[in-house]
Amino acid sequence: MRCSFVSFVTFAAATVSATGLFAAGSGYTIEALRITEAASFEPVGISDNGSVAGFAFYSPDMGTNGPNVQAAIWYGEDNSQRLIVGRPFSQAMAINSTGLVVGYAGGLSESDPEDAFVFGNALGALILPSLAGGPTFAQAVSDDGEVIGTTEVNGRKHAVRWSTLGEVTDLGPMPDGDAAPTAVNTRGDIVGFASTVDQDDNLVYTPHMWRAKTDTLEPLNGLTGIPHDIADDGTVVGTTSENQAFVYKDGSSAFLPTADDLTGAQAHAIAPDGTIVGAVGDGFADSRAAIWVNGELAELNDLIPHDSGWWLHTAIGINANGQIIGMGYLADERLAYLITPTSDSVPAVPLPSAIGLVASAAPFVIGAIVARRRRELQ
Repeated sequence: MRCSFVSFVTFAAATVSATGLFAAGSGYTIEALRITEAASFEPVGISDNGSVAGFAFYSPDMGTNGPNVQAAIWYGEDNSQRLIVGRPFSQAMAINSTGLVVGYAGGLSESDPEDAFVFGNALGALILPSLAGGPTFAQAVSDDGEVIGTTEVNGRKHAVRWSTLGEVTDLGPMPDGDAAPTAVNTRGDIVGFASTVDQDDNLVYTPHMWRAKTDTLEPLNGLTGIPHDIADDGTVVGTTSENQAFVYKDGSSAFLPTADDLTGAQAHAIAPDGTIVGAVGDGFADSRAAIWVNGELAELNDLIPHDSGWWLHTAIGINANGQIIGMGYLADERLAYLITPTSDSVPAVPLPSAIGLVASAAPFVIGAIVARRRRELQ
């Protein structure tokens, strides 16, 4: 991901109406993402040509020969693919701008641990090497093909990076806990978090960055929570443990505004032009998909056709063309969605000139994100 960043300044928290950024109800077209024969699909990322990676859930009687979770790619209506990784289950975790997918696949017992994989249409699926034969997970891939993830060494989770040649480099555990890298940019900067357990058995997340070239580890000063994405200039977006959407760059951090009737927000991804997508909400149940342009908030439900029947719950990813993926509801069915800008109503977004500092905090468990991380860190 890429974007430019100008120094933070303070301004009043603003929630703009749909007409402030786009014409109301005409900003995007929307379609459901369905995987052939799958009961449901959870997207994790979108390439610049609109391919969507994620993991699909299959009913036990659909012949998956094991657990009912499989990595999958959606290419378009009636065009999807279940990834054949050669293991009983698999899960995609990320896709880069060119369509390279990474994730992990595993067996049915502890004696058959998870392996990290990379998948490309020309490559097929390749298993990435581990450090000590323990479980290995690929979490993200840069636009130039560098993969980052974790592997277990002597009972500790180490961050690792794989070069485009498949060579693995050990970045070590965090000084204060297990390492959990989440995103990498084309410069080679990696963001992630240390996972520890406090005296009350609560998981505590401390965000960090590994600087490119030197792999120097540094904390994102003053923040707790999970960083979800990093731009090529080092701008980081994520969600604090207090359920605030944050932006971080070179030692400075700021919080993105939320809706007037809410106190929480989550930033999940940043586009090359600086547009940020995520959700606003005080908890999982009331979450609403959101977009921030130049630090100003609009809710995506105001930007889709009003007669679509959709309610967009959260936005997960955005590509260079402004296409956004996430989860929502069509009638009472929970579905993955893709929204695409309409050429006459979605403007070119200028580089961000300011991000608002918003003082809002509310205790919060980061819904499905934390649940997924907790499972991976067990």
